[in-house]
Amino acid sequence: MRKLKLMLDSFSQVPALDRIAFPSNLSKITLSKIMELKSKDMNTLGRIPNLQILKLNFGSCTENTLNCGTAGSFPRLQVFIMKDVEGVRYLTLEEGAMPRLRRVLISGCIDLMLNGLPERIISLGSNLEYVEFDDDMG
Repeated sequence: MRKLKLMLDSFSQVPALDRIAFPSNLSKITLSKIMELKSKDMNTLGRIPNLQILKLNFGSCTENTLNCGTAGSFPRLQVFIMKDVEGVRYLTLEEGAMPRLRRVLISGCIDLMLNGLPERIISLGSNLEYVEFDDDMG
C-alpha cells in the first residue's frame, strides 16, 4: 500500500494513530473530516519513513499549538497541505523536521496565526519551491 485516505462520513475523533502499524512504503496520506487532531498524531505520522505527501482536510485540533514535526521527523515529506482545520492557533516545527519539504499550502484555517510561520517554513531548506498561505488568516 502506497496511499491511504481516511475520510470519515461525519466529523469524528482521530483514531489512535499511534496504535496503527503504517506500512513503511506508504508515501501519501490524506486525513479528512478529522476532529481532535493532536501533536502526538503528527509525531506518529512523522515516523513513517517514506511519507512524501500529507494532506489534512476539514477537521479540528484540540491543542492551541500543533507541533508539526520534531527533529528527524518526516524525513521524506515533500508536500504538506492543511485546509480548513479549525482550533489550532499556532504551528511549530522543530529544527531538523521536514528536511525535504518542497511545497506548502495552508488554507481556510480560520484560527491560525501566522506570526513567524512563513519564516520557519522557508528556513527549512533551499528545496522549497512553493508556499501559499491565505491572506485572511492571523
